[in-house]
Amino acid sequence: MRYFEYQPDRSGKHAAAFLKDFTGFLVTDGYAGYHIVDNQKQTQVFHINHVRLGHTTY
Repeated sequence: MRYFEYQPDRSGKHAAAFLKDFTGFLVTDGYAGYHIVDNQKQTQVFHINHVRLGHTTY
């Protein structure tokens, strides 16, 4: 499932608020704004293209 939600800026606080009750795998591109999303119910995984290109240290 994909979901897009407009926010006026790229602050991680929007992602944290939106994902606070999410349980499952969170696929991201390594954007630093997602680092604030630190929840025991989520497993953060990287997009395969970033792994393939060697960008796995976020």
